Amino acid sequence: PDQPDLHIAWFEPEHHIVRAAAPFFCKRFANMHWAILTPQCSAHWDGHALRLAPGARRSDAPPADAGEALWLTYYASTFNPARLKEQAMLREMPRRYWHNLPETVLISTLVQQARARTGQMLEQ
Repeated sequence: PDQPDLHIAWFEPEHHIVRAAAPFFCKRFANMHWAILTPQCSAHWDGHALRLAPGARRSDAPPADAGEALWLTYYASTFNPARLKEQAMLREMPRRYWHNLPETVLISTLVQQARARTGQMLEQ
């Protein structure tokens, strides 16, 4: 209870990138305590020092929580069906990464509903 929140992400990279990418996250999320768990290597930031550790298993990461639910709500609410460009989306977020991203559970439904939602917006 007296410790800061620890944000944990599970990721399965195609390449061994954790050592190279971790300093970016230290700068980007300097005031947060976080861990990135991958099968090959894990990175842990306590707000002061970066520690690299052996790889982990997916089961070592906690299950989805309220923070993830909030992210999904935000993602769905900011999705603009009138600006949907599926090919551009797939270029920026190829399907091979979808298993690492919680928001991808929403994409099929959002895309399917996009045309009808756009029509409703135009009618209004």
